Amino acid sequence: MSCLILFKSITYAQNGNLRLNKNGVNSYLIRKPAAITGASCGYGLKVNCTDIERAKMILSKNAVTYMSVWRCKGNNWYEI
Repeated sequence: MSCLILFKSITYAQNGNLRLNKNGVNSYLIRKPAAITGASCGYGLKVNCTDIERAKMILSKNAVTYMSVWRCKGNNWYEI
């Protein structure tokens, strides 16, 4: 199952991607899916949902601010 961490800019997303991958959490920089409405960010990091808590901890430890976290179920995204 996929989760998506949204950032306020591509720079934050790139920094987060670097930090997560350096700490053993696979993440992929993607554009925000069209199904996610209301969020202003255009970029996020796609990670496995089993790694989401670890990913949030790594980002917080490295002072990488993110806006929200989403989970994909089928073709729909839900904020968690």
